[in-house]
Amino acid sequence: MKKKVPVVNFAPVTAVLFSLFIIGQAALFYYVIYKNSETVKRTMLDSKNEMLLEKAQFITEQLERQKPGNPSEGIAFIKSSQTLCSDLLYFLIFRPTDDENYFMLEFSAPINASMKMTIDPKKPVRESSSLLKKSRFEAQVDPAIYFNDGYHWQNVYTPALINGRSYIIQYMFKASFALEITGSFNELASRSGNIMLIASVLLMIAVILLMLIFSHTQSALIKNLSLYIKKAAKGEDLNINMSGSNELDELAEAFNSLVEEIRNEKNSNRAAKKLFDKGVELLKENRAADSIPLFETLLSFNPSSFALSFNLGVAKAKIGDYVGSLAMFKKAHDVNPEYEITLKYISRVGKMLESNAGKS
Repeated sequence: MKKKVPVVNFAPVTAVLFSLFIIGQAALFYYVIYKNSETVKRTMLDSKNEMLLEKAQFITEQLERQKPGNPSEGIAFIKSSQTLCSDLLYFLIFRPTDDENYFMLEFSAPINASMKMTIDPKKPVRESSSLLKKSRFEAQVDPAIYFNDGYHWQNVYTPALINGRSYIIQYMFKASFALEITGSFNELASRSGNIMLIASVLLMIAVILLMLIFSHTQSALIKNLSLYIKKAAKGEDLNINMSGSNELDELAEAFNSLVEEIRNEKNSNRAAKKLFDKGVELLKENRAADSIPLFETLLSFNPSSFALSFNLGVAKAKIGDYVGSLAMFKKAHDVNPEYEITLKYISRVGKMLESNAGKS
């Protein structure tokens, strides 16, 4: 028993593989750009956070040196210095409680904003991020950006000693620079992604067009074989030139060999077998329309071939030519009446014809 070898149509397979390669390269390139932009963005934001931290610590040091009698005097001092509070929106002072997880709001005031905070000074505050708790020992920067009343800000917390008592000061600085950095790099990543997407689509379209051109060239050659061979049989001098494609060159070589055999009236069927194998290959690739000219051509030289009649019947059935298919199956049955499968095909195609007749 002969082993069946799967047939692969390399044109669409190559197109799919190349398209996947393009998509993979585009995704990798975008990933590299994204990671690099994230690294640069993170570096710039970290640098900005360091600047905010230094500024908050400087303000706290100046406030401690002034030794205000109470927090309100400290607020007045900060407001009086435009250098200290140029990008400061709000100022809050918290006092630790006996429970290290809770703090009381001692004082709050807007500096350069009309914002309103909804913290009840009579109720202990427990911050979910624990930054207030951590800032009892060292200054902390909250990397998150907050929004309220049309303002964006970042929080910085520093410990402070005012009038002999320990406090934690929360500075709310404008986050315009951080937003600009984030927006710019997000826009860069988005633009890069769009460029990669467009380039990938264009390259895939080019691959598909090349595949279609190749398929069209192959189909045109196959469809003209029948006419060329019949002309060669009449004595005309015909020869197909090589195309540069391995698959088409193989088919052209088989045609030229068959023409030469017809011209020399040889009995060898080697070239005819190549064309028959090509027809079967096309049939397995669901390219029935392309296989029909091959089978019809070969059948014109060997009308008693069961294999040609049977395969031509299958091909015609696949393209919906049930009348032609039925005629070929009946011819195949006449050549080899012992092959019972042919009768099944005749019955099946006959039912198709009756069904179509009923619909019309």
